[in-house]
Amino acid sequence: MTEVDAATTSAHDFATTLRAAMSGTSQTRVTLLGAGASVESGLPDGEALAARLIQTGRLPLLGKSLNRLRENGFPDIERAFSVLDAVADLERPGSLMADLKANALLHRPLPMSPEQAASELEIIQRELRQLLWHVDGIGSVLKANLLGEPYKPPEKVQYLLPLVTDSIGGTIASLNYDNSLELAGGALVKVAEPGSKRVMTPEEQPNKVRLLKLHGSLDWKRTGDDVIGGAQPREREEYTPGIVFGAANKLRHYGPYLDLLRAFVGALAPAKHLFVIGYGFRDPHINEAIRIWAAKPGEKGLTKVLTVTQGPDSVRLPRVVESWQVYDHLTVRLIPLLTSAFIKQFFSDFRLD
Repeated sequence: MTEVDAATTSAHDFATTLRAAMSGTSQTRVTLLGAGASVESGLPDGEALAARLIQTGRLPLLGKSLNRLRENGFPDIERAFSVLDAVADLERPGSLMADLKANALLHRPLPMSPEQAASELEIIQRELRQLLWHVDGIGSVLKANLLGEPYKPPEKVQYLLPLVTDSIGGTIASLNYDNSLELAGGALVKVAEPGSKRVMTPEEQPNKVRLLKLHGSLDWKRTGDDVIGGAQPREREEYTPGIVFGAANKLRHYGPYLDLLRAFVGALAPAKHLFVIGYGFRDPHINEAIRIWAAKPGEKGLTKVLTVTQGPDSVRLPRVVESWQVYDHLTVRLIPLLTSAFIKQFFSDFRLD
């Protein structure tokens, strides 16, 4: 080995050790993605999504709700969706809203009918398929295979690639319905167990990244109490996407959702590092899973690390996270960076060109 080779190897080893100290390895780390992680790929955030839906001109009831329901000054699309869902529930036997109606506890006439609300819910679901799904043409992975070339992700999602390659053998959990991470990682990303139409929770695999889509995916279809894969979100096919959209309770008894949550909790249990990227900490069941992890000391007294980024303008941790700083064994870090810069800092493979 030459002196130059030795110096390069030494620098690489040092960089690898530094990265491991900052972020852990795929076996000791879990990453959780929220909507903010996909914005740089060209997908809309909550505010932009609300605006795009209203621009269709086909959702007057949603527009009225958005004018009244705001979070930090911005229209809250998920709360507005839940309002429509509650009104549609009036015609669903056994629902809470139907029971309130049956007990004469809804006195004022509503400004919308259940049929109108249900119609807008269907339109919203169709629009989400268009707005939150990347077009991939013939398919980047398929095209690479046909041409016998290495897979190269589209430029718009390449900022996610270091996160994928640095998480091989481990788990990434996502609350998003889009395909940004799958497009970035190609065949490296495992979303479901193969060999079944039904979406089954994937197992970890040494040469893959396990992606747990905790709230579903737009290319999943709900069929009764089952969820199956293989849908084409940008095509004309009519189907109900297998996603959990809306505010408040997002736990679902059907499909793979409870198993996906169990898998997330299971992956958290031995983890020393948890990275949370672009998540607003608004889902109680997800927050509780993280709180339980944060409250339990690491093995052999080792410190756990929770690193949060919510964009370059974030100056304060979410209140629920602030309350976890009382644990002596937990270090909590807020990193005000764009997702791409954050991933580059903590997940770069430190290759020396």
